Amino acid sequence: MKRYILIAFLFLFFLIPQVKIFSLNSDILIYYFYIEGCSECGRVGPYLEHLALSDKRIKITKFNIAEEKNQELRAKLDEIYKVDKEERGVVPAVFIGKTALVGEEKIKENLLNRIKDYSPEDTQFLLEAASSSISGRERIRRYFETFGPFMVMVAGLIDGINPCAFAVLIFFITFLLTQKKGRREILLTGVSFTLGVFLAYLLSGLGLFRVILKISFIGIISKIIYLISAVLVITLSIFSFIDYIKIKKGKGEEISLQLPKIFKKSAREIIKKQPKSSLIVITAFLVAFPVSLIEFLCTGQTYLPTIVYIIGIPELRVKALLMLVIYNFMFVLPLILIFTGVYLGMSNRDLGRLMRENVGKVKLVTSILFFILGIFLIYLSLKSFGVII
Repeated sequence: MKRYILIAFLFLFFLIPQVKIFSLNSDILIYYFYIEGCSECGRVGPYLEHLALSDKRIKITKFNIAEEKNQELRAKLDEIYKVDKEERGVVPAVFIGKTALVGEEKIKENLLNRIKDYSPEDTQFLLEAASSSISGRERIRRYFETFGPFMVMVAGLIDGINPCAFAVLIFFITFLLTQKKGRREILLTGVSFTLGVFLAYLLSGLGLFRVILKISFIGIISKIIYLISAVLVITLSIFSFIDYIKIKKGKGEEISLQLPKIFKKSAREIIKKQPKSSLIVITAFLVAFPVSLIEFLCTGQTYLPTIVYIIGIPELRVKALLMLVIYNFMFVLPLILIFTGVYLGMSNRDLGRLMRENVGKVKLVTSILFFILGIFLIYLSLKSFGVII
């Protein structure tokens, strides 16, 4: 009897470590969905790489959802994992075992626990889900058919409340005010910038930005743009404040933010041929494109990619284009409200009197606004580089 007990004990003694060793040596499979330039993806990516370096069992497979095949795979996994409707297609997203984690916060809060509890069955589940016969294309199509005009309008309006675009438009309006331009110039500049944003998003829907988003270094470019913008705005804030001090001391002719004397005569001649405001209008239109690219990288992840995908299906193309136009119009509506409000709120006489009587105060307010905007852009820049969480 003792012999049997000893044999059973030895069997269990050797079996348990073997099971433990097997689970420790088995790979931990993670599917990671991202898009180039997304700020959250820019922080989650390095986080996952750090985990992979600290544990050789972790194997990460990356999927850029700018590619149609990856979008189809994501739709399939969203269906199998029963991902909430508002999180379907959203990045960054991680699939590990039987769990889907969408968004930076959920990934960083829960992924380590899922890794600790990982088992070989988790690998099998994910691989079977990825190779399932469920059609990702059909899932995207069904999801699109649930879209109604009101739903798309609300989504476009929410995504359109974007501080970057607001900041650029307010910058142009403030610049026009400091240059003593009238309501007409403000209206034209606002229309030009808004039209640029609208057309840029329309082109994105027709496939232009899909190509851009496949470029690996586009994320770095967007980060650099944020950093350069922050430095530029802070510099303008400093110069505006210096101008305010000079005006308070009665040295208004020495203000910094004006044309040097050597150029003033030439400027007058040039303005006669081509008004300075027309150059600002053109600049506003051109600036709208890179601004829209930054916005596109971080907004509209639920509806816009689906609409872009569906445009490629001939029988649904007309409806998809209509939804794209509705989405884009609502996206630029906040911009329209801003410049229209300024245009309707003051007459040319009011603007002229404001600048003559309160030029110092305008400089001070401009300095404060630019400083706040600069700090916000620095925060976004540092966050995009992962310096702060």
